[in-house]
Amino acid sequence: MFLYIVKDNIGVGGRGMYSRSLNKIDNADITLGDDLSFGVDHLYQLKHSYSIMAIMRNYISLGHNRRFALFSELQLGLGGSQSNLVTGTGATLSGTHQSSFDVQIGVAPGIMAFVNNYMAIEVNVALLGFNYSKMTQTADQAVSYTHLRAHETGAYLV
Repeated sequence: MFLYIVKDNIGVGGRGMYSRSLNKIDNADITLGDDLSFGVDHLYQLKHSYSIMAIMRNYISLGHNRRFALFSELQLGLGGSQSNLVTGTGATLSGTHQSSFDVQIGVAPGIMAFVNNYMAIEVNVALLGFNYSKMTQTADQAVSYTHLRAHETGAYLV
């Protein structure tokens, strides 16, 4: 994360993320009781995910030395992913390509302690947010599906 303090108690910045995961399972069996079992043979999945987020923070200093502060963070994020899932072998080979695009808006309050003039330790809570996701799947290069999903997150104090 990079944050630049533009004036007293207001900062703007951003953060980015990239991840790659690879899963390979040759054979796995799970048995739950005498009449319930599951099995997976020849499963391969490769997934790439990325996201960027713009943030703006407002600070409230705790005390006169400005070592500790409360903050409220506004977040606007964009991201996406691509994955390929292949199962089976030979005549039973099946594959699915999936891509997604995500938009997030959120508020995250927290508390932080400045270690020195250039570094701080913080704890925050994603309190309120809205996520929109568009996912497209293509199975066996023949059938295509598009899913739209929007949901909000929130923590409620009673």
